[in-house]
Amino acid sequence: MRLGLRYSHYFVVQPTHLAAAATLIAIITHRDRIRRVLSRASLSLQDALSNSLLQISQAIFGFRYSDKIGDQHIRLLRLPDTATDASPAFTLHTFSLDTCPPYLAISYTWGPPEGDSSFYTDHDRRCILLNGKPFPVLPNLCDALSQMCVARPGQYLWVDSICINQTSLSERSSQVAIMDSIYNRTFETMIWLGPASDKTPRAIEVARQLAAGAEAKILQLARDHSYGDVFIVDDPEVLKRNGLPPLTADDWVDLGDIYTRAWFGRVWMLQEVALSRNPTVLIGHYEAPWDVIADAAALTGMSRATLGLVVLGNGREGIPLVQGLLHAINLQIVRQWSQGEASRFREVLQNVDFSFGIHTSHPWRILLQLLLGSNGSKATFRRDRVYALLGLVNHMARLEGQPRLNLKVDYHSTDDQVLTNLGFTFFQETQSLHLLSLSGLASRGTSSSLPTWIPSFETVHAPILNPNYSNLRPFDASAGQGVEFTINQDRHHLHVKTIRPHLGSIEELGETWSEMLHGSLNKSMQILLHCGATYLPTQQPIVEAFWRTLIMDNDLSSLNQNAEPGSRP
Repeated sequence: MRLGLRYSHYFVVQPTHLAAAATLIAIITHRDRIRRVLSRASLSLQDALSNSLLQISQAIFGFRYSDKIGDQHIRLLRLPDTATDASPAFTLHTFSLDTCPPYLAISYTWGPPEGDSSFYTDHDRRCILLNGKPFPVLPNLCDALSQMCVARPGQYLWVDSICINQTSLSERSSQVAIMDSIYNRTFETMIWLGPASDKTPRAIEVARQLAAGAEAKILQLARDHSYGDVFIVDDPEVLKRNGLPPLTADDWVDLGDIYTRAWFGRVWMLQEVALSRNPTVLIGHYEAPWDVIADAAALTGMSRATLGLVVLGNGREGIPLVQGLLHAINLQIVRQWSQGEASRFREVLQNVDFSFGIHTSHPWRILLQLLLGSNGSKATFRRDRVYALLGLVNHMARLEGQPRLNLKVDYHSTDDQVLTNLGFTFFQETQSLHLLSLSGLASRGTSSSLPTWIPSFETVHAPILNPNYSNLRPFDASAGQGVEFTINQDRHHLHVKTIRPHLGSIEELGETWSEMLHGSLNKSMQILLHCGATYLPTQQPIVEAFWRTLIMDNDLSSLNQNAEPGSRP
């Protein structure tokens, strides 16, 4: 029996006809949506095919490394003698470290140069010609190489992602271990910040104005163990009193074109700047010596203009600028620190305590100090927060007459395995608990199997320990008693002898540092409301005790632990 609707002797509507009609109506009704879905599917398929074809093409026709190198050789990229409009063609050569020709190095980000951009995908890669064969590189490096062909034609260039076979874990490990030698031997390191913008010319001009009198003013402030008072960054009288040029709010915004770029804040840049003899900043075709960019940042920080900049443009423009300036200051501190007596700021360095209270002479002490001093620097892989400092550690150990740090670079194990073993070694070799200041769950941005007392080096909070003027008394919660602790490596337990067996219980928790930076203070305010009017141990008003705790009783040039109740720092 057939079901249907008979309208005449000649036409019968079957269920299949109804279904087809309904489908057709649905397609017509939703044609735009279907078109978008098919378009996305087509693009996804196109991307997948494109990536697959790129991989197949690279495997068949692309460049292949013809040799393996260890820690006695490096590869160098030869730039073409003349720049052309065509895609640049490069040649790659292998040299012994002891006989290699003069060469430059380039410092750049593997991701986009803009500070707020997401990372590249394989589909973004572009091909250059390497020894006559295609070699895929990421867009930022491609732009940098194109500009280098114009700025430094005919030179040899060391580029980590090309001169090291990134698919060979053993080669990566051996080359990372000799980064100090690689950068020490360069005659110039080009710091590529990305293409220029319409603000770049004025930004570099402002940086040069700030740097012009920076050295003298910084030395004066260091002799006095003090800082400036530029809390209003566009007040001509205040700026002049602190040795700064008469800048406007727009000038500071333009300056952000330099310091808000993604290059600032990457941990690998520490050794690339510190170990290079002649670093030069390159933005598009604009150049400036690194010391100009660094001295401008240092004067901005020493004058405390960084505090005034926080409110620039309701914070949307000011905070990223301040973060970049602080990264630049940190880079310059490490660079000058690594130069020792050769530093032009050695008078400043003599007044700054970099020891963090760690007095062992072991090279592990240098690594720990650099880790504490570089907190806030980022790395794609957590272990690289340590590995990126090895070249710098070995350089500074050599200046002190110490042996190289015996730390094997390991890219085969997981991050958690590497960091756990490093944590064990840090505590045992330094016999110090300072590393605990970087530990805890609040210092982690991702889930991890690490013990809570092992730092993950994700740097999402502010450390208690920092380089500062040597006249400041160090924190001494143990009242001078020696450190006693043991580690059970099998159970991943740290056992510490304390002054009192019971220190009290934690009743409430406030926000983490990163939450506070984003304006969240509700939990902390609730703690304050529950504490009563007076802080009993010091008899201070509870609000005063609270804000002193937030700033660690420190105004950067003096500590006030013994100040009279009610006094201001």
